[in-house]
Amino acid sequence: MYNRLTFAALQPVFFINRLDFTKNILMLTDLQHSLLGSSITCWCFDSLYVGLPILLTIAVYKNMPGKILIAICTAVFTLLYAVFFSSVCYISPEMFIGFILIPLLFATNSIKGFYYLLHCLRYLFILLFVSAAIWKITKAGIFNAEEMAGILLLQHNSYLTSNGTDSFTRFVYWLVQHPLIAYSLYFLGAFSELLFGIGLFTKKYDTILIAALCLFILFDFFLMRINYFSWFVFLGCFYFSRFDCSKDDN
Repeated sequence: MYNRLTFAALQPVFFINRLDFTKNILMLTDLQHSLLGSSITCWCFDSLYVGLPILLTIAVYKNMPGKILIAICTAVFTLLYAVFFSSVCYISPEMFIGFILIPLLFATNSIKGFYYLLHCLRYLFILLFVSAAIWKITKAGIFNAEEMAGILLLQHNSYLTSNGTDSFTRFVYWLVQHPLIAYSLYFLGAFSELLFGIGLFTKKYDTILIAALCLFILFDFFLMRINYFSWFVFLGCFYFSRFDCSKDDN
């Protein structure tokens, strides 16, 4: 809570809705108004968001009987928290993907179950990544040489107006003035996303995909100032994909 990115710290006074099926379904519960009107509800949400992963860690370490239920509850509540929290601040729900999906790995009592869940999660992440590349293609952004220049100005508009002389501002303006160089970065990003499609057919190149994911996250943070560091947790899915599950495992 040190960065004040919690409901209790923000004390939200309004919610921003958008065309999002999951968000609109969850808002039918009217929980958003409870969060607006009650600091106790905010504290309960924050406590559960922090407490459930801790409880899951203990349950996995102790191999408690209720481990599967705790894992599912952690994933479901994190999704609930992410949807509502992203409606009251600048944090995107994509930041929570790792916190939502990783607990599901422990929704099993067997090694074989963990193995198959790990691979299901690997395929799901690949599909999420590849869909981002397909979106860029279908929206024709990949065919527009000035796309990245426009994205940079839109992404950093507040920063550029308030920090007109620092090195990052000068670098952004330099890229805008050289749209082909900016577009090459955009193209490489889209290509790295599309590259993950290889993982749907073979695990042979997972080491390359690990490097591609690391570079994508680091460059996204440096250039776009978007923090996807929570996605590093998915590296484990690609690292452990090299191991097979023996017939004796249960």
